[in-house]
Amino acid sequence: MAAVQKTEKAIPEDFGIISYDEIRWFSMLKCPVTAICQPTGRIGTMAVDLLIDRIEGTLDGAPKEILFDAELIIRKSCLKGGDTGSANRGQG
Repeated sequence: MAAVQKTEKAIPEDFGIISYDEIRWFSMLKCPVTAICQPTGRIGTMAVDLLIDRIEGTLDGAPKEILFDAELIIRKSCLKGGDTGSANRGQG
């Protein structure tokens, strides 16, 4: 974002910004940042549970593939005109 500010371009009019991870202060920026929010708490809990099961011998075989849903939080950083409409869950 700082690099864009050094040009004559603007966010979101000329560039869209999306982050793959939600950071609490994103909604507080002059141009709040759109984010793909991953459930890090659930991912960590599942990883620990699987590790304990592997150590205790109750889980064996090939590694598991586990998918978690992510959430798109639409904010002004990727919308021309800054209109978040009804799709917005985050502030800004």
